[in-house]
Amino acid sequence: MYRIIDFAHKVLNEHLKETDNAIDATCGNGFDTLFLARCVPKGWVYAFDIQPLAIKNTKILLEKANAKNVTCILDSHERLFDHIKDPVHAVIFNLGYLPKGDKSITTKYESTLDTLDSLLEYALNNKHFLIVIVIYTGHTEGRKESEMIATKLKNLGNKHFLVTRFENFNRNHSPYVLTIQSI
Repeated sequence: MYRIIDFAHKVLNEHLKETDNAIDATCGNGFDTLFLARCVPKGWVYAFDIQPLAIKNTKILLEKANAKNVTCILDSHERLFDHIKDPVHAVIFNLGYLPKGDKSITTKYESTLDTLDSLLEYALNNKHFLIVIVIYTGHTEGRKESEMIATKLKNLGNKHFLVTRFENFNRNHSPYVLTIQSI
């Protein structure tokens, strides 16, 4: 069986080609960023975070791994298309707070929904596009974010997108993965 993040990575690995470009919308400590960099060795990864510590931690991890196909951007994922002009093929969000960081700084449903709107619009014209969202419901903001994202995606309809959910069914407040594939 897969752990939650292992499942998210498996889905991304199966989707991405080595020349694709990808986005880590919440780079945190850089583990998803490094994973993406290894998936797309001839492509590029754009890693976003609003916390300087997250960008620093990500750069340190990438340097140790000699991953050179990444641009780290200190900005909100809401403005990702202000920074990216190349075509992108996948994005991962690992929502919540920075592990071993300030737990009072969390992702907020408002900015996540705004970014999701932009990505869904982008996906309508780019059929080879995947959104992966790892959601943590073990804290108040995470539960609210989960509810708001679920409401949005349930009302998305099935004409243009396939939405799936992978979760540990027998654990309270377990993190889970949503995938949104343009079809």
